[in-house]
Amino acid sequence: MQNKYAFICASSLYSVNNIFQFFKIKESINKFGNKFSLLFFLMVSSLGYSQLATEYFETGIPTSWAVRSNLTVANNWIQSPTSGYLSSGGASVNPALNTTTGTTAEYFLISSQFLTPDSGEIRFYTKQGSFANKGTTYQLRISTANQPDISSFNVVLQSWTETQLNVSATTYEEKIVSIGSIPAGIPVYIAFVAITNQTGTTATSGDTWFVDNVRAIPGCSPVAGITTANGSNSAVINWTHPFATQFGIDIVPSGAGHGAVGTIVNSPTYTATGLTSSTTYDVYIQTRCDATTLSTWAGPFQFRTSVLGLSCNTPLVIPSNVFTTPYILSTNLNTFNDNSTYINYTTQGSSCLPPATPSTWNYLAGDHAFLSFTPTSSGLVNFTQAVSSTTGGGCYGNMSSAVLIYDSCAGVGTPAGCL
Repeated sequence: MQNKYAFICASSLYSVNNIFQFFKIKESINKFGNKFSLLFFLMVSSLGYSQLATEYFETGIPTSWAVRSNLTVANNWIQSPTSGYLSSGGASVNPALNTTTGTTAEYFLISSQFLTPDSGEIRFYTKQGSFANKGTTYQLRISTANQPDISSFNVVLQSWTETQLNVSATTYEEKIVSIGSIPAGIPVYIAFVAITNQTGTTATSGDTWFVDNVRAIPGCSPVAGITTANGSNSAVINWTHPFATQFGIDIVPSGAGHGAVGTIVNSPTYTATGLTSSTTYDVYIQTRCDATTLSTWAGPFQFRTSVLGLSCNTPLVIPSNVFTTPYILSTNLNTFNDNSTYINYTTQGSSCLPPATPSTWNYLAGDHAFLSFTPTSSGLVNFTQAVSSTTGGGCYGNMSSAVLIYDSCAGVGTPAGCL
């Protein structure tokens, strides 16, 4: 038999700019010729470009790519056979091999032309050659020109200093850069640009920049619409995403930060269990668009678990060893009124209070905490209430409080009454 206990206090009743290029047809051509020519040119345009497939630089810098500089230099972007991501091939440039003192030097690695994907992102792995700051600026630029002249790369998608590029300078990290407002289907080039301003010192000589696994893909956007339904030791988290079905979720104490992967789930909902009551947690969620395409972590989104004892279904549990170790609850009952779970019962039931108690008194209309005790053996259990004489709200300084003992939750707030 499981007994539920309610402590009642009657004193507190409620306590990139878009650039489009079109073929023009001379007005002198007849109506039929216009239609035919327009169809022909659009077909040529669509056949001339494709998506930017992942470039691994395993056998060199592709002939469809280009290496340029604003200066005449002996050393520029090259293929590195074993310096790429996971010790594979990659592309790199070391500006320190050149002497360009007193001049801004720019080293361009230009992709082949491709069509922008829907909500496009550029993803690539990158690192530097050393931990020392040698004054390089790293940029990813984009051009909508027909030919990849370096002067056309006037839109910077993202820029990094050496201290900003990676958490650990010499360890590869994946960068995710949005193409911005350019709509899908526009022919573009991208360029990786290393920039130095040498002054004759090591601190301005420039560090090696490594780039690998370059690709352009439809955006793998973070999740949105995070909602939580909190319990005392669990929470149900829901979210939305336009197309993804797999996610990584990490629920950690507030301020702890997310892990590398989290828990993998295959739907936009997750039930967290084993939480601590009255505790604030951070939720982080990562979209997994495919096996190698992950979004940035969304979050932290905070929630707080509720207090045990707010309802009869989520009571504070008195341990079974109470026969040898007394259980003491020392608290203010107004902490058990959260303005959402709280139930204002219309009656406390019969036989709950001494006969002299006025019939209009209803202790369950005040703040109350629920406890549960399930004995594991027969014996005598004493329940004692001590009211603090401290002034204040709740039950402090209020003698109108009581311990009510019921056989089960079904009897709470009903005429069935107490034991």
